[in-house]
Amino acid sequence: MNRPGRIVLSALAAALALAVVWPLGAAPIVPRTGAMPHEIQSLSGMERVQLTLLELPEPLTDLGLNSAKIRRICEERLSRQGVEVAESSKLPRLELWFKPVSDPTQPEMLCIITVISVYQPAHLPRLNRELNVPTACFISGTMRHGEEMVQPLLRDLATRFGNIARTIKRATAPTVSTH
Repeated sequence: MNRPGRIVLSALAAALALAVVWPLGAAPIVPRTGAMPHEIQSLSGMERVQLTLLELPEPLTDLGLNSAKIRRICEERLSRQGVEVAESSKLPRLELWFKPVSDPTQPEMLCIITVISVYQPAHLPRLNRELNVPTACFISGTMRHGEEMVQPLLRDLATRFGNIARTIKRATAPTVSTH
């Protein structure tokens, strides 16, 4: 792999990781004050969720991954943090999908973008309607040589779902008043 290509792919992966890790980072050392972003507030009180996995892309199935294994990891991480996964169209829905990205000049490298969107009903006053819309979205990326992708991707997925569950708990906890 040439150096400029490696730098570009590394920068992409780092930017995606930062975009997800920054808002989902560990709990703050000092008490939280003030309002959280609306995207995070929308997660408050989610004790039960529905989990939907969109079809796995071919590069992942070629590596031996399947929806059942991925679902098991996601459900385990959510339940470990106290968020139950159940089947009900009335529950907020976590939708998981993967987007493979490759560079023809570096065919041995594979980047998988992981997108987890939280869908739930929201009232839109402009339309005077309630619609089921994404209220929060979490994106990360994993980049490896194709054959080395499986374990890092599964670790990242477990981390993401654990972070989402912790973020739900943080959003649900009362905030510390500054008054």
